Amino acid sequence: MGFPEYAWAMVTPGVGAPITASGADKTWVRRVSTLSTVLVTAVIAFSVLQLILGLAGQFAVIDIAISEMVRPMQPMAAVLLGITGTATHLLLVPRRRSLPLARSLGTVMVVGVAIIAGLYLAVYRSSSAADLPVWLRPGGLETDPFAGLPASNTAFVLLILVVSLPLLAAGARRAVLVGQILAATAATIAGRMLVEFLYGSRSLSSFPWGLSEMAVTSAICVIALGAAAVLARWDVGVVSALVGSGPGGIVLRASIPGLLLLPVILLGFLQGQQLLNRSSVFGLLAVAITVLGLVLLMSLARTLDRRDNQRAIATERALRARDALAQRAPAVAVLESQLSTVEPIDRADIEIHAESLTESGVLSGDAHAILNLDDARIGLVLVDVAGHGAEPTVAALRIKDSLAQSLRHGASPVQALVEVSPLLGETAEMATAVVADMQTAGGHLRLVVAGHPPPLLIGNNTVDELAATGPLLHSSIPGAWTHHELTLGEGDTLMLYTDGLTQRPLGDLTKQLRDASSLAETVEWLLRGSGEPAFRDDVSLILLRRLRTRPKVVVDVADTAHNLSPVQSRFFLETR
Repeated sequence: MGFPEYAWAMVTPGVGAPITASGADKTWVRRVSTLSTVLVTAVIAFSVLQLILGLAGQFAVIDIAISEMVRPMQPMAAVLLGITGTATHLLLVPRRRSLPLARSLGTVMVVGVAIIAGLYLAVYRSSSAADLPVWLRPGGLETDPFAGLPASNTAFVLLILVVSLPLLAAGARRAVLVGQILAATAATIAGRMLVEFLYGSRSLSSFPWGLSEMAVTSAICVIALGAAAVLARWDVGVVSALVGSGPGGIVLRASIPGLLLLPVILLGFLQGQQLLNRSSVFGLLAVAITVLGLVLLMSLARTLDRRDNQRAIATERALRARDALAQRAPAVAVLESQLSTVEPIDRADIEIHAESLTESGVLSGDAHAILNLDDARIGLVLVDVAGHGAEPTVAALRIKDSLAQSLRHGASPVQALVEVSPLLGETAEMATAVVADMQTAGGHLRLVVAGHPPPLLIGNNTVDELAATGPLLHSSIPGAWTHHELTLGEGDTLMLYTDGLTQRPLGDLTKQLRDASSLAETVEWLLRGSGEPAFRDDVSLILLRRLRTRPKVVVDVADTAHNLSPVQSRFFLETR
């Protein structure tokens, strides 16, 4: 056991919580992040170039390379794409989004682009540009009031894209997933039109709004921005599987080039055999094949990672069993069984569960006790002694039993720790402890934290830490402890744990407690739910929950008996 600084903020990560590369290939995380930044930077630079050339009345080099007959990117489209790219950079690049000024400026840009794109869509639907502000009406031929405006599809996909950016910058996983879907949708719409163009349709004015022709360069920029936005949140969704360090991530990365080439080869064959002649069908099939292939590869990657986790857990259990046998089972088994004292708590309004997991073999420096002190009081003891093997195990066992015995004789948690102090002179180990007793009727709790990781009081939507109330246990450290005094409300959960659990981020405890059918299921999730094969230290857990009680139904015996027959009335009163 060590005594680290407990970074327990990882238990309930919120907006701005640090992103870790746990379970991810750091090399691929770096590559994906770099690619996202390069795509955004390229779009911004290209938009600036197109704006300058457009205002000068010249074609950009890329437009000429494609065809002199295609529609060039309009100056206002270049402005909107450049602003969207800048907002993507400010909101999604980790070094930028941590700055309040960058977040605020990015949000203002997103709102501005959304408003302008919405105005352009309204103009196209009403077929009148007269209501546009003057600064949004580029100079053009009077016979064409829409000359110089961004294409309707350009405005539509940009509107989808800017809506996705605040969601991708959020901390909630569901919001990020919705943002990824929106960004991918914008890129897919532009991609379908681009594929149609490449297969012979010289117009990019198809689905969903065929009101004006979209520039090829605008479609390319939208695809780049959508891909960059999805890649920027590598920790959630499709990209989290792509950068995974397990076999699923390796297979997915190896399959991506083939996935991109498959629709090109297949559709080229169909076109060569003249089985399909419509470019719109080619575009639809190319997108459908790519999306379906990605879904199948994702499913395969998840399955491979799940099987790999199961194999790692099975290997870990086999190694633990081998270590246990090496420790010569009979005496060790007796010691191990004594580390846990769990007495039945026969109350309908209290649920309690405890479990331990050793880092090596079966001998641990952790010990715990759940005590049924009397009809109105229960006790909790959790002890963690530094080290592994026989000596820490014996020390933990002696301290745990002494604290339990003091609580049985009516001592408060503080008095129990004072009474155990003489034992500390007989051992050189350091130990931490949590000792508590609770009045079962009202949930009044007294709790002492002796140098131990802070217990958690988990409400419906809150997680509060109960800080240490005194030093750890050691013969050279004088004891001066105080109580936490609080009331455990109905539905609240108290969680005691040893420091082995702090080495792993645990996700949203409040959601897990709401979704789990029992505390035993929550403990299983805490100990094994992350899929990682082992802890680096012993772990012990005690979870205590006060259940919500149903109100009692009061029945008027006299009135009820009065309405029954003599035989029914006699039976009813006797059963009462």
